[in-house]
Amino acid sequence: MPSNDDPAAASRAPQQIRAARLNLLMDAVAVERGRPYTAAEVIERVGALGVSLSRARWAYLLNGTGPRETDSRLLVALAKVFDVDVNYLVDLESTTMPEIVESRLDLIRRLRESELQSIAARSVGDISPGLVRLITEYIEKRDSGGH
Repeated sequence: MPSNDDPAAASRAPQQIRAARLNLLMDAVAVERGRPYTAAEVIERVGALGVSLSRARWAYLLNGTGPRETDSRLLVALAKVFDVDVNYLVDLESTTMPEIVESRLDLIRRLRESELQSIAARSVGDISPGLVRLITEYIEKRDSGGH
């Protein structure tokens, strides 16, 4: 069974757990289409399913700062928008992760690492060639599992 590998989840408020899950879904969408949904897009998609969602309520859901969400119609609509089983947003004690999220997490991590490596590469102008070689060797060993 896939796991969210988050031992700290048990000590977080339900709103924070749901916020983390919604943000993972937003990351998955971003990987899939090159950018996350905007608030307006989520509101429109949820509205098309007959459920009202304000910009403020969406912000509370994403930030985990509002009251615990109990509107099952909204949670079902959000699950449909993100194409996941509603239990992912309802059963906050479960560690099962939707396949759509799990399949993209590694890609998300690699894209972020790639971006960091790209930024670092642009910043090496003032570093000696020897140090650049050492850094490159370290990254290659780490990526190949040779720690």
